[in-house]
Amino acid sequence: MMTATKFCYACEEDRPFRVETRPASLEVRGETVEVDVTYFVCETCGSEFADEAVGDPVELAFNAYRERHGLLVPEQIKGIREEWSLSQASLAALLGMSQATINRYENGSLQEQTHDELIRACSDRSHMEDLLHRRGHVLSDLQRRKLEAALKPGSHLSRQRGNTAFDWLDDIVGEAMESTGFREFDLRRFEAILLRLIRSATCVTRTKLNKLLFYTDFLYFRSHAISMTGLPYERLPYGPVSPAADPLLSLLEHRGVIRREVRVYENRHEGTEIFPADPAPDDPVALSDDEQAVLDYVGQTFGNMTPSRISDVSHKETAWLETPDREFISYQHAERLNYGI
Repeated sequence: MMTATKFCYACEEDRPFRVETRPASLEVRGETVEVDVTYFVCETCGSEFADEAVGDPVELAFNAYRERHGLLVPEQIKGIREEWSLSQASLAALLGMSQATINRYENGSLQEQTHDELIRACSDRSHMEDLLHRRGHVLSDLQRRKLEAALKPGSHLSRQRGNTAFDWLDDIVGEAMESTGFREFDLRRFEAILLRLIRSATCVTRTKLNKLLFYTDFLYFRSHAISMTGLPYERLPYGPVSPAADPLLSLLEHRGVIRREVRVYENRHEGTEIFPADPAPDDPVALSDDEQAVLDYVGQTFGNMTPSRISDVSHKETAWLETPDREFISYQHAERLNYGI
């Protein structure tokens, strides 16, 4: 039997863990699904947790259910959408769904059978041509032009050759819509806002940065009816999180705008903190006085909070309390923030 040394949160010390794989029965939509779940079990106190590197039990059960019923897996749904250069918002509009629904399916939620059939049909070129003819009016001019270009003969190969580091942005941000606070995303603006935030705060981890960005966007939206960055936010267990944050950080680190360092804290936990690159880059764009005032307020109010403290604070916002799990958070919640300038 395999063993490993890990930090046990029950013992609050490093302990030897044994690795066990056991069959488990889970119910999915009224059906019993059998899956093999891998657990870490503390040899000292017996505490156990599933090994998410092998697979979350719910995700394993969903995949087994998909296989049983011939449903698409999340990677296939995303692949069909990307085949036609569609953003989540574009595909949702064509199919009469919400962007949040497509986002959930691509991130592991179990799709409805009828939705699966609608999405699966989009793998056929002639079906997409017909869909564009019948439903193209619901797309913006930009969305329509992208789909028309993708449907041209030979476009698949040209998209493969011309793929850039920015293609994924269309899947998450891109256009001005309700979920992005009615602002079109601009990378240079985001760089300037990000640099200002991490310079004004201490111990900026991924978790903390997501909350700083959330308060920046929602506070600015409350007084200006538009977000500052153009990012959407999802309701996740640790608070509001933008699905664009991680890929954006990787991109900006690659471009030499920021750097990330692993730190070991007094409790022996490790964390990755975010800093401006060295030498520090210049701000790429000038921000307005109103934007700087919001950033100053966010830095002064939340900058010295620990990641866990700011996460707890965000859990008291109606934006998190009243949004279903893994749904996009409406910017209309900005009116009821617990903080304000």
